[in-house]
Parts: sequence; C-alpha cells; structure tokens
Amino acid sequence: MRLLLIIVMILSLLGTAQAAVYCRNGRTAVPYAKLADFLGKKYKEAPTHLGISGTDFIVLFTNKEKGTMTIVTVTKGLACVIIAAEEWHYNVPAENLFDPEL
Repeated sequence: MRLLLIIVMILSLLGTAQAAVYCRNGRTAVPYAKLADFLGKKYKEAPTHLGISGTDFIVLFTNKEKGTMTIVTVTKGLACVIIAAEEWHYNVPAENLFDPEL
C-alpha cells in the first residue's frame, strides 16, 4: 500500500508537459529533491545512508521511530524507488537475520 502511494505521488509530480523517464524496474523517475521532500513530509523519512555505484547513488531513507524505510537510486538528479518497507530493524546480529520473531 505504501509503495502504491509513492508511485501515485511520482506520477502526479510529473505533470503532462514533461516527458517521462523510466527506471530499470519500469517505474517512473522523479527529481530527487521532490521525492526527498515527499518522503520527509509524508513518512518523516530522511536520508541516512548513501552508496555510490559508478555514476549512480543509492540512498536509504529511514524513520527510526516508525521503522519505515525506502531505498532509491539516483542518476543525474532523477530518483527511482527500489523498495519501500515497514518494520525496519537496526543492528540485527547476523545470526538473527531470519528469525521469524523479529
């Protein structure tokens, strides 16, 4: 449901005059600043981790209080949502990664 809301927001930000740019997963890319603003306002998520892969950036947005997270890639200022999830856990020991009680 949360991912669907993010996709709807992305489509509404594009408008009709702008040519759509698509992500590798088929979703529509949006300007990074607009997506970051949306995630901050709607889910209180902020960028907490950044990785670099060639010319792409991978950004992890999290809300520690609610346990939500969104992973996006950014290429030339355009962001693509890879995944959005709930029940994000911090500092989980490797031996507990697949513990169904988490």
